[in-house]
Amino acid sequence: MLQIVNPALELAIITTKPEEMLRFYRDVLGFGYQMRLDFPSPSGNQDLGVPRGFQHRLHAGGMLIKLIHCPGADIRPAVPERAYARTGMRFLTVVVSNLREAIEACRAGGGKVLHELSEYEGAVHYAFVADPDGNEIELAGAID
Repeated sequence: MLQIVNPALELAIITTKPEEMLRFYRDVLGFGYQMRLDFPSPSGNQDLGVPRGFQHRLHAGGMLIKLIHCPGADIRPAVPERAYARTGMRFLTVVVSNLREAIEACRAGGGKVLHELSEYEGAVHYAFVADPDGNEIELAGAID
């Protein structure tokens, strides 16, 4: 069994648009910027097959989002499809207190609204947006 030290998970997003993605996650979603890490590191993670590149690290609540860019690597873009089209980890959920405002900020800030504001069972309100790479983000929360 795992003996987890940090109760929050870390999410790595591979991107070919690092500056667009950084602007979206930092400036539109409001995630806090921690740092940039270049790799492979001088102390050597070359044995892991890590290509040259960097990651922007951002905080979202207790979670860490890692936007990873490897310019020389053979990276194929993901096939855009809705979250429920196949198995696997498919979207990130962010619970907010300003749901309508968050949806509009995404729309105005380079994201795409995939599913407008909806209600589930009279209790949960949500919408789905996509970041500049097309990754789905569920925005959820109560509305007034």
